[in-house]
Amino acid sequence: MMGGGIIGIILIALVIWGIFQFTGRDGMNNLFRNNRAGNSADEEDPLEILKKRYAKGEINTEEYERMKKELR
Repeated sequence: MMGGGIIGIILIALVIWGIFQFTGRDGMNNLFRNNRAGNSADEEDPLEILKKRYAKGEINTEEYERMKKELR
């Protein structure tokens, strides 16, 4: 009977190890971070979004400066 218990513990440990290997350290951190209210990995700083839009040419310099001023 003792051998069966040890084998079960080893199997559970292997499954947990496999999950960590599959998702990676960052994957597990993101999983836990997403469960907290108000802290989603998909959230981006509005100023960063504005900078990206300007860099892509979606908005001109005047629009960029005006929006940047409104965000601050």
